Amino acid sequence: MDDNLTVQDAVVHFQVKDGLVKAVDHVNARFAAGEITGLIGESGCGKSVLGMAILGLLPAYARTEGAIWLNGQNLLSLDSRQMRKLRGRKLGLIPQNPADSFNPVRKIGGQIREALAVGNQKGQKNEMAARLLVEFGFEPQQAGRVLLSYPFELSGGLRQRVVIAMAVIGKPDIIIADEPTTALDVTTQAEILSVLKKIAGEMGSAVILITHDLGVVAEIADRVLVMYRGM
Repeated sequence: MDDNLTVQDAVVHFQVKDGLVKAVDHVNARFAAGEITGLIGESGCGKSVLGMAILGLLPAYARTEGAIWLNGQNLLSLDSRQMRKLRGRKLGLIPQNPADSFNPVRKIGGQIREALAVGNQKGQKNEMAARLLVEFGFEPQQAGRVLLSYPFELSGGLRQRVVIAMAVIGKPDIIIADEPTTALDVTTQAEILSVLKKIAGEMGSAVILITHDLGVVAEIADRVLVMYRGM
């Protein structure tokens, strides 16, 4: 696993009718393996845009400069096909709203098996999917029920834990967690934070935690980066 991800003088600007929006304006940062870095700042300061730049999910009209280095590659210079190969294997995303991450008319088990993309037998994938959920805090019987459920049948906390499990299937070097505890109750929030600690500690991934919650940052982050007006 690579030691870190380095953001070097990164720029992301958007040309709109009213002028130029400097969403990310010459940002420098380093995200180390095995660490949780809290990325904080007011709404609109560029936190999520920086995360999307790392993942290669910016819109076509975004103008980028500088570099984001991972494994000797500048992610900002890669095309969409090259970035697709990295997502899931080197780069993972835990989105803010897990409900938007699922196909609502497919059962959870089928969606996890699709994400696994390993093995040739359905039975083998079923076993791996169940084992994955147990690894992330589900009881064995509960994991079986979750695999047979549709997304709308699960609580927000359960959906979030499933999304996290799916995000780390490929054991990526970098995990971007975009407000992963928003709208969760205190107990579920504590469970999610425990899982994030496990990802950094046991898997050795660099976790970038984008959040407004200073309490969460104080509890879990090894380092804190503050963004203000794109910088």
